[in-house]
Amino acid sequence: MKIGLKYEPDDRRRRSIMPGAAISLLLILGTLLASSALGLQAYQTIPSYGVISGASSTLHYVVPDDFASIQGAINAIPSGTAGDVLVRAGTYDLGGGQIVVKSLLTLRGEGIDKTIIRTNGARNNVIASTSNIDKLTLQDFTVNQQVTTPDNSGSSVIYLYGGRNTNILIQRVKSINGYGAGIEIPNFQNITIQDNIVNHVWTGITVNGGSLGYIARNVVTNTVGDAIFPQVGGVGGSLSCTDITIENNYIENIGDTGIDITSYNTAPAHQRIIARGNTLKNAIIRVSYASDIQVLNNTLQYGHPSQPLIDVDNGAGPVSGVLVENNRVTSRSVVGIGFYGAQDSKARYNIVTVEASGGTQVGIQAGIRGTALLEGNRVYGGTYGIDFGGWGLGGDTTMTMSRNELYGFTDVGIYDDAKSQNVQLIADGIIYSNAPTARWAILTDYTSNHWTIQNNAIRIGALTGNQAINAPGSTLIGNYAYTPP
Repeated sequence: MKIGLKYEPDDRRRRSIMPGAAISLLLILGTLLASSALGLQAYQTIPSYGVISGASSTLHYVVPDDFASIQGAINAIPSGTAGDVLVRAGTYDLGGGQIVVKSLLTLRGEGIDKTIIRTNGARNNVIASTSNIDKLTLQDFTVNQQVTTPDNSGSSVIYLYGGRNTNILIQRVKSINGYGAGIEIPNFQNITIQDNIVNHVWTGITVNGGSLGYIARNVVTNTVGDAIFPQVGGVGGSLSCTDITIENNYIENIGDTGIDITSYNTAPAHQRIIARGNTLKNAIIRVSYASDIQVLNNTLQYGHPSQPLIDVDNGAGPVSGVLVENNRVTSRSVVGIGFYGAQDSKARYNIVTVEASGGTQVGIQAGIRGTALLEGNRVYGGTYGIDFGGWGLGGDTTMTMSRNELYGFTDVGIYDDAKSQNVQLIADGIIYSNAPTARWAILTDYTSNHWTIQNNAIRIGALTGNQAINAPGSTLIGNYAYTPP
């Protein structure tokens, strides 16, 4: 038995090793990923992730049967040779040490919370790399750094920092109690991170510069910083992230941002990233300094009181070509869905429910420049259903609002509160509130802003149709009384 290793076996029956199991699983995964890629055509084309192929295992070792230590088994595999290391159920104490992985390796346990690898809180990464990695699989175990207070000033639980990372699969791994990230992969190409659990770390899952990534079905909870963060990497932070799908993850109790699609000024903008089908509680989605981004079919409940639950802003750099569609947002924040200087973007078929928590609350803020579309959205409650947050969009903007439904607002349905708006269209919507404080269906503060407002069904208390519109300088056509069902 190696010094520094403490192995505590359990009483489970020894299982046979199945060398082909990992290969079959990975081939199936590749097929699923290729099929998934075919479904990404709604707004833009993202290439297939290809087949993530793990090691064609030629050497098979079992810990502690063949080697007393996990590192001993890994080191016994010659460089350039594929190897499969099975770690039996039990608890493996590394003391202040770490495990260093390499290419062509499959490292697997007998299940989350069955095979447990832990350190004593030392500022080392628990699982790390020291060189370029090609074809690595980590699966079916728990990694515990045993840190009481994450501080983002030291190591991470799993951190492949040694160089370029290609063809990486991390699945069914539990990463907990870490100084920094639960899972961190820089300089990547063709990676899959799926079905993992990350809890009580600074950042949940982060990929730092690269392309072709699939982050799916993970559970990330109780982070100090972001939950899932594609961020810049490379020398001097010069490499952004492209062609990533983030889908069907569960995210809760996040200190900063739930899904943060934000590049930095040392790198190009992030491109072609999809955040789809995720569930976020007490967490938000942010998009900044990015282009061709889809935020689809997510469910968000609450967040930070001073931030939109879906926040598309140019604070980190220009943001363009963002589609926010079919999301379900329950907001106690200042804004449910907010656009702030975005270019050529759309919000379609979202449902925003505003739960009153005091102060001014807005369903959707529409600071979109260029070609802008708000279509088929439903907003329940709020001070304003839709407003612009003071953003004057300029003469080069073409804004269309069509078939939106705004119910139960307490002041104004659509509030145009900024100068320098171009000719705009509001058509075929439903704008209705019986709140005693509701004043107008549509209000523009400036006569220089010319809207075409037509065919909307409107009722604000006793006011209906054009009576409920205060938009001097605008053209009103065919607006009529709304009769509640």
